[in-house]
Amino acid sequence: MSKCARNLLSFVQLFFLISLPMQFGPHFWQANSFISGYRIDYLSLYIYFSDILAIITILLELIFYKKRQINYFWINLSIGIFIYNLIQLFWVKQQWVHIVWSIRIMLCLMASVSIYYNLKNIKKYIFWIALGQLSIIAIIALTQFIHQGSLNGFWYYLGERLFSIQTPGIAKTDLFGRLILRPYAFFSHPNTMAGYALLMGYVAYIFSKSPYYKIKIIGLFLTTFILVGISFSQIAWVALSLFLLISSINRKHPIKLNKIHLVILSLLVVISPKILQALPFLRSDIVSRNLILQNIKITPSTLLLGQGWFGSLLSRTSYINIVDIQPIHNVIWELVISIGFIPCLFALYLFYKNVYKKINEINEGLLAPIALIVLPISFDHYILTQIQILYAFGMFVVALTAFLYNKN
Repeated sequence: MSKCARNLLSFVQLFFLISLPMQFGPHFWQANSFISGYRIDYLSLYIYFSDILAIITILLELIFYKKRQINYFWINLSIGIFIYNLIQLFWVKQQWVHIVWSIRIMLCLMASVSIYYNLKNIKKYIFWIALGQLSIIAIIALTQFIHQGSLNGFWYYLGERLFSIQTPGIAKTDLFGRLILRPYAFFSHPNTMAGYALLMGYVAYIFSKSPYYKIKIIGLFLTTFILVGISFSQIAWVALSLFLLISSINRKHPIKLNKIHLVILSLLVVISPKILQALPFLRSDIVSRNLILQNIKITPSTLLLGQGWFGSLLSRTSYINIVDIQPIHNVIWELVISIGFIPCLFALYLFYKNVYKKINEINEGLLAPIALIVLPISFDHYILTQIQILYAFGMFVVALTAFLYNKN
């Protein structure tokens, strides 16, 4: 690749990373994006500026890089998933939504691969981009929290929604006996904002090497702590605390990641809906969201081959309220219902064949980031349903891979 072409690719990729938290772009509310009178954002047809930049960076990667420089496994995997999603069109109910999200998943995978292959040229900027994003989001969230409503104006065009504490269905919490609004920043929900902070906080951490390492880490910790704190997301609170605890222990007594850890964490993810039912002290709305899985009509064929992306939304026995009109609050179960048990097993096989052996070689330092995402994956759906978080998760995987191969 020529120097000019490499600089162009790097520029587009950095611009793509800068655009990740924004919801800048049009929404098209087709008929099936409304369920029981409620408008469901992830069922709408929309394209954000980040999607356009993802497409450009993928095309530049394919055009400029020589064949011998590209590991075609991940590209073939992305295309393979997309082709299977096309086959699913023969039986899924939400065909337009399914095809749009099939494209989104492929874009996320291929854009993440493109960034990983060009890390050498852009990694020195990633920390500052992530920290800058989180700082701006924290300022907006704090201002919304103080104002108890949206800021409007310029921020609306970057994705801020119009809301106040009187808005029906808005996220609130009880603070010292007073009902207050939880801030949203650019995101669809405070939990989503907290999830973005966790993912991009880890990305910044991986690429925060010297100079000024300690100052960077202090600034990153304070910003992430503020964002996660004022989100009032209990899952994010526990996830961040668990990450910091394991990281602290690992510095003095390195923890060797083994099969027992992976089995325990996997079981936690799979049985989390049942765990919630066994915890009597949780709020009823949190428990009810995870009971959604029980209200889905599942046949052997749909379980094995999937109902299409978010097909579970049209497979409920009943719709009671807005809480019930949501995807399953568990990423693994939503994946199984969406694309089927057989493709998920195949993906697990590919993971074991291509990733697990490398994880087994490194061992140390991996338990903390894995624990960081286990709780959000187990008890919420935003990593799969919100394109901002999907791209951020792609960057999380890039950072984790860079750590594995010592490319950070």
